Amino acid sequence: MPDMKVPNVDFEKVAADLNQALKEAAYIAVGLGVLGFQRAQVQRVELMGLARAVDEALAPVRRQMDEGFDRLEGALPDPASHLIHSVRAAASSQTQAFRRATGL
Repeated sequence: MPDMKVPNVDFEKVAADLNQALKEAAYIAVGLGVLGFQRAQVQRVELMGLARAVDEALAPVRRQMDEGFDRLEGALPDPASHLIHSVRAAASSQTQAFRRATGL
C-alpha cells in the first residue's frame, strides 16, 4: 500500500482566517447597502426634479384644455355638459394623485 501522509492542519488558524473573512464580507455587505441607499436617494431627488419639470411644462396645456372645456360645457345641453364635467373631474383627480405621489 502506498505511503500517504496527512497534512498537519492548524485548526485555530483556519478558524481565525474564516472569522476574518466573514467579518470582511459583513463590512462589504454593509458598505454596499449604504451605497445602494445613497444612490436610491439621489435618483429619488432627480425623479422629483423631472416630475416638477413635467408638471410645469404641462401647465399651459392644462390651462388651454380647461378653457376649451369651459367653452364646450357652455355650448352643450345639460346631459352632455355633465359628461364633460365628469371627465374633467376624473382628469383632475389623476393630476392631484400624481402631484401627491411626487410631492409637488
